[in-house]
Amino acid sequence: MVLDDITKLSIAEKSCALDKELAHCRDTATKLKELEKDNRDLTKQVTMHKRTLVTLKEEMVLGKLKNQQLTSELDKLSQELEMVSLHKELLLQDNSNSNPKYKIFGGRNEVTLKMTLAMKEAKIVFLEAQNQQVAKDRQHENLQKQQKQLTAAYEALLQDHEHLGMLHEHQSEAYGASTAP
Repeated sequence: MVLDDITKLSIAEKSCALDKELAHCRDTATKLKELEKDNRDLTKQVTMHKRTLVTLKEEMVLGKLKNQQLTSELDKLSQELEMVSLHKELLLQDNSNSNPKYKIFGGRNEVTLKMTLAMKEAKIVFLEAQNQQVAKDRQHENLQKQQKQLTAAYEALLQDHEHLGMLHEHQSEAYGASTAP
């Protein structure tokens, strides 16, 4: 009979140890599932951030190309303006040194040059304004994208906070259950 009591006690101890090990395995399995879910969520976020980066890079390249185009056009117009100014100076010099018959033509050329010069200057002013507007639009778009990214990051942090709160609550319950008699 003593042997039966010892055997029963040994079996009870083994059963208790197996129950604890089973509870530990269940906790570990639950944690593993939660970690796998977190990994999937983080993978989705990384994918979303990569897409955002690609989009931002593309938009930045397009903006740079447009800016280069406007700068090139502005340089071209500046060169044309310099040529018109130079041509005007040459005509004025020729008119002052030449015969009175040609002074009539010089006056007409001067009017034409002034009109051309005014048109070129107006185009330069327009292009500069357009360039400034493009820069403002690009800055506005970048601010909107940053706002969206910050909002997404805030929402992700809220989700993480909620998840950690649930995990803490679950662990507290598991701890309470394991320490209860």
